[in-house]
Amino acid sequence: MTSRDFDFTNCSLYDSLGHRARLSGKLAHNRFKRFSLENISLRADTFLMLNTTRRDNPLYFGTGIGSGEVTFTG
Repeated sequence: MTSRDFDFTNCSLYDSLGHRARLSGKLAHNRFKRFSLENISLRADTFLMLNTTRRDNPLYFGTGIGSGEVTFTG
């Protein structure tokens, strides 16, 4: 973290099953105002994406394990 951004270079995230996803990119800001995403990407080979019950939401629930890459900008 700097005074202008949060740098996610080579960060690892782990799900509750121990699977790893890699996060990279930056979240820029101007003194914690006017945030912008700078090519934040998340890549996972196997990762728990959804783990909800009917009690959480009766219309949309279940377990979802996925793989892929997603990039956010803006």
